[in-house]
Amino acid sequence: MDWQGFQSRAFAPDKQTGGIWIQEASIDWSHALWQRPQHMALAMARRGWLVVYRTRNASHDRVSGWREIRPNLWLTDDPATDAIEGAVRSVYNTSFGEPLHTLSLRPRGTRFVFEVVDHLDERILGSAERVRLQQALQDWALLGGADLVVATARVLLAQASAVAGSERCALVPNGVDLDHYLDPAALSAPVEPRLAAFRARHSRLVGYFGALAPWLDYAAITRLVESRPDLGFVFIGPDYQGAASRLPVAGNVLATGPLDYDVLPAQARLFDACLIPFEPGEVARTTSPLKLFEYFALGKPVVVADDMAECLAFPEVFHGEGAEGLSRAIDAALEAAQSPGFADRMRALAAANSWDARAAALEQALTRRAAGLAAQEAQ
Repeated sequence: MDWQGFQSRAFAPDKQTGGIWIQEASIDWSHALWQRPQHMALAMARRGWLVVYRTRNASHDRVSGWREIRPNLWLTDDPATDAIEGAVRSVYNTSFGEPLHTLSLRPRGTRFVFEVVDHLDERILGSAERVRLQQALQDWALLGGADLVVATARVLLAQASAVAGSERCALVPNGVDLDHYLDPAALSAPVEPRLAAFRARHSRLVGYFGALAPWLDYAAITRLVESRPDLGFVFIGPDYQGAASRLPVAGNVLATGPLDYDVLPAQARLFDACLIPFEPGEVARTTSPLKLFEYFALGKPVVVADDMAECLAFPEVFHGEGAEGLSRAIDAALEAAQSPGFADRMRALAAANSWDARAAALEQALTRRAAGLAAQEAQ
């Protein structure tokens, strides 16, 4: 569909929307690893916003023009999106290629939400040059370019507030689509054959899904695998920067590669405990992992590395330092999972941390910020 077709459909007289939310280009909509941009776009659309999700067609999307992919949600590569007035535009601190000169040319009524979703680190961004570019973008946003700064973790919020001021900042962590993990169709999808065979050989599985990235603690993972031949370890997700080659090769390890989000619940339901083994350091301390809440939605016990502050905010999470600490935490998690009502308690945690709740919190932050600006202007 072309620009005119989008305008006639999206802005038809019978269309009632709560506002326009533009997700500036970050990750392709159709990427196998669903992340915050896709989930927040869906949640905002469910709350009545007209959502425009921009794509560079970098890896998975194949869109030319405009395509309505959900009610109220449009996928586009059209540069004419720059001309939409009166929109809230979301820009991520890790999104490559956002030129400052175009962000500064705001169409009438534009409000920028700058989302600080990660610590700026070479392991995340790939190079020192990209860290430099993203730091320049972040500096622009915090020093006045953004109307609202959203942080996904408490440490990131404190860092942003120290520069931008607490009145311009809000905490909106990551969340979960609970319905997806309770959907009978998703739960009954065929199990990947290698995983089914692996499950048959191991009575208990400890699983991870997400990027096999440089910030995982591969040394601890290797020692953990070697010390626990009684457990099977499953890693589901894409290789990031070649880091998957650092996984141990052992009979009790299975790395499946990426699996589609639609079938992920059926695979992960086979886990007896779930793992988030980040390497100690700033990335671990500042990350709000989506997978934490997705593990909750599966009703599974969660084991994380000691440095993962956002995870440790939940007393239900088990944690340990290094291979020995993780091993002890896994044993405690497996035992706790046998207690009556454990899975229901985990799902209740997931329900309290849904993407719809996160979208509502973001809306409230936008309203508070607008009220604050109006009060300043009235003085």
